[in-house]
Amino acid sequence: TIPPFTPIVTMSDFGHKRVRAEFDIGRMAEIQPNLPVTIAGRALGQETFEGKVLELGRIGSRKLFHDDPTASKGGDIVEVLIAVDEPKGEERKKAYQLLRLALPVDVEVTVEQKDNVVRIPKSYVAQDDGKEYVWLIPPAGPSGKTEAPRRHPVKTGLKDEHYVEVTDGVADGDRIMKPQPVNGRGRP
Repeated sequence: TIPPFTPIVTMSDFGHKRVRAEFDIGRMAEIQPNLPVTIAGRALGQETFEGKVLELGRIGSRKLFHDDPTASKGGDIVEVLIAVDEPKGEERKKAYQLLRLALPVDVEVTVEQKDNVVRIPKSYVAQDDGKEYVWLIPPAGPSGKTEAPRRHPVKTGLKDEHYVEVTDGVADGDRIMKPQPVNGRGRP
């Protein structure tokens, strides 16, 4: 005999696809219900799906880990439940059927969006005394000789985990370099 209240079956509703994602707790204030979401994954090939944030869930320790060696491996997270929109078109529906329980996917929540901006990797922006700057590589002179990179102040806007918008100080086409720490300071 089975004791009372012992689970014997787990049921899943495959009619509605959901994704549980973990975000760093520092992003909790930004992530709100109904924000648009993009879902991608290696098993899905080049296909991406749209969805929306349904709710913020538990706060706790990280349980999911990313293949990216630079991604955080610890720290507190907020769990986010996401509804995946059923796509239009037969080919997209076939890919949609690949979404299964425990399938690892990458999720990007669009908190705010701007078009036609200059964005650079976050690691290229350094700070000193609360001011942000990049190392700008001046264009070659008439002789073809390039001057040494110089510290150049910038103002930044929107940021995500990897990129930052530069609102002033760097133009499209400018060449910059990643700061190289010397004696603990970000200098090339």
